[in-house]
Parts: sequence; structure tokens; C-alpha cells
Amino acid sequence: MKSSGGDQTEASANAEETAKPAHKKAEHKKKEGKEGEANGAVVYAIKDIVVNPAGTGGSRFLSASFGFELDSPELAAEFEEREPLVRDALITILSSKTVAQLTDVKQKEIMRYQIKKRVSQLMGTDGVEAVYYTDFVLQ
Repeated sequence: MKSSGGDQTEASANAEETAKPAHKKAEHKKKEGKEGEANGAVVYAIKDIVVNPAGTGGSRFLSASFGFELDSPELAAEFEEREPLVRDALITILSSKTVAQLTDVKQKEIMRYQIKKRVSQLMGTDGVEAVYYTDFVLQ
């Protein structure tokens, strides 16, 4: 059988469709957190972080978005005020990683821990409960 570029386009379209519901789930979770503020948990989204991975000379890029589970609505308000600092930390951490690190599952978990630790330091609190990858595209 002949393999054509159409197969890649179809695979890309399927991957894109698969990624879209995950992104919607993150938005839905964010809405649930805001509606359910009585329980205190809120998910704050930071979208569209774009960096060149280390060692690529600008020939590759990573586009990523994150959800930060915060323990209170008050922390979410503070998070919004400090978003430029958080974005800077994300760019610094992500751009220091090689393509091999960005594609390795264990390394992505280590990076999740590094992000949580750095953002908690910036916020001056342990109120960052979890970090979620809501979008992660490496090209």
C-alpha cells in the first residue's frame, strides 16, 4: 500500500481532536472551581507559553498551557496579579529543557514538580496544590 502525506494529515487531525476535549476539560474544571468556591479549590489557567527548547538553535518550539490548582479564591486573585512573574518562571524552566527532556514522561513529571516549587516560592505560599499540563505541543 502506498503511504501518503494524507495519512499524516489525518493523524494530525485526530490528535488535534483528541487534544481539544482535554483542553475543554481544563476549562470546565476552572468553571467548577469558581462555582464551587465554598470548597476553596480554584484552577487558574495560564495559556500560550511558547519557547525554543535548549540546544535547538531556534529550529524547534514548544507551545504549552497550564492549570494551577490553588487552595483558595484569594490566592487566585494574587496569582492573577503576579501572572507576569509566573509566566517568566515558566519560560525560564521550559526553555532550559532539551527536546529529549520535554518528550520523556519522567522528565515531564520532574518538570511539573519544579514548576510547582518555583511558583510556590514566587507566591510565598504552599497554596499551589497541583500543576496540570492543559496543552503541550512540541514541533
